[in-house]
Amino acid sequence: MSVLSHSIPVAAREQGLVRSFVSWLFWPLGFSATLFACFSWNLDMWFWLVLLWPMPLCALALELYIPCVTKWRPRLYDLRIDLPFLMVSTIVGFATAEVIFSARRAALAMWSWLPQPWPGDWPFSFQIILTILIADLTYYGYHRLAHSWDILWRFHVVHHSSTRLHWLSTTRHHPLDTIGFIVSTVLPLSLLG
Repeated sequence: MSVLSHSIPVAAREQGLVRSFVSWLFWPLGFSATLFACFSWNLDMWFWLVLLWPMPLCALALELYIPCVTKWRPRLYDLRIDLPFLMVSTIVGFATAEVIFSARRAALAMWSWLPQPWPGDWPFSFQIILTILIADLTYYGYHRLAHSWDILWRFHVVHHSSTRLHWLSTTRHHPLDTIGFIVSTVLPLSLLG
């Protein structure tokens, strides 16, 4: 039996249905709503950082108060390790994406005749779906490589070093692993336009 199929009923029994629903869906729904707001308002990427930070703080508070599985509740020791990883990963990730976007803008300024294969005439909702599909596929591809190539695994193993599974422990990434994930997802989308 997988961890996921086992832990959902346990969480529901421990917390009740509403608390279980909140603990499982707060992060994906809240994060998606925040990203949608950033895209809809056409905000500068660095402003996203300001908008996105309340989400992890709220998720951390919920993780402490309503953990998905009680024995996974983060300890102070976990927070001392995972919060710096969260901050470094966020800054490294945004800086890497900014380098890619700046390089794309410079390339388009020099070579304006380059084709733009992105379907910009599609409805916005379909473009978001296509973006998620491409980003998820390339993220998955890099993640598989990080598990199978020894040189990438040496950096990726940091992500798997937590002994308790909770929201904040998923942000534990070596900076070079973060760069690999960002390049693998943002570069293909940037090349498509």
